[in-house]
Amino acid sequence: MQTIRNYGAHSADRAGTDIPHHACVWQAVFNRPVTGRDRDFSATPMLAFRKYASLLGAAVLIPLAITFAGATECRAAEPPEPRRIVSINLAADELVLQLAEAGNIAALSHLASDPRLSRLADRAAAFPSTSTAVEEILMLEPDIVFGSQYTPRITAELLERLGIEFVALPVATNIDECRELVLSVAEILGVQKRGEALVADMDRRFAELQQRVAERSIRPTALSYLQGGYTQGAESLLHHIMEAAGLRNHAESLGIRGEASLPLEKLILSPPDFLILLPFHDDDPTLGNMLVRHRALRQLSGRMYRIEIPLAWTINGNNLTVDTAEYLFEQTDAILREREGEEQ
Repeated sequence: MQTIRNYGAHSADRAGTDIPHHACVWQAVFNRPVTGRDRDFSATPMLAFRKYASLLGAAVLIPLAITFAGATECRAAEPPEPRRIVSINLAADELVLQLAEAGNIAALSHLASDPRLSRLADRAAAFPSTSTAVEEILMLEPDIVFGSQYTPRITAELLERLGIEFVALPVATNIDECRELVLSVAEILGVQKRGEALVADMDRRFAELQQRVAERSIRPTALSYLQGGYTQGAESLLHHIMEAAGLRNHAESLGIRGEASLPLEKLILSPPDFLILLPFHDDDPTLGNMLVRHRALRQLSGRMYRIEIPLAWTINGNNLTVDTAEYLFEQTDAILREREGEEQ
């Protein structure tokens, strides 16, 4: 899994180049890189001084000229930590909220405060929201913008041309990638220790969960069923969450990889022990909702148990994914214990 970073002109790394020190100062003072028009003047300190002395005044530029004349090399500086962070992606919202200082968050995506989609909606409500429109993003004057591999290409390209760093976050499809994503964003924000602490807590809780799973005598089957009859098989994040919770993904045994449609008839003929539902606009009278509430599924009660998980808990993979695995284990474990009690 690779995080894609595009850098604007202001964040280009000068390490390993032979840009003179006075050219670096030129760029800092006049807030633009050295162009062909300027190169002859910036090539020597005194020519640069003569060109701009009449504009800014000798009193201002004499100290700069002394600095220019005495400079012999350009030291590569570490890029500054982002002070104005913008997220235009739901997955990035959750990471920025956990890793960045609140005062550095300029805006989050317009989905961040929707509790049906975001696990941190309450925290996100305290911040401004934005869309993927470049003109709206520019009004926020960001140092860095977090998006995803699905962010409109024109948005990413325009931000790069305008000198704003854009980071396209990949989609985490397993626990290892969740870990890598947290550490990657933490490094970009310059808060590595904070990211390491989040990952360490996640790993500790997953290890404790595996101990509880090992105490089970059986490993029941489970299948997710979304609006419209979609399920998630192998190579999906929910598949790995099920495994962590001590469940076997029934969709994998049906040959499904990733997300795919599963006909209702096929589900009825081969039901799992647990049917995992991810409700979204559950009360809306849509065909997708009618399918997951079909009476044929209700008639399987006793053979197949239904468990509901908030959709927001499964959309994005990060350190919070352990919450979903723990919840799924606790729900299935309670049903299994109840069933064992009835059989005795």
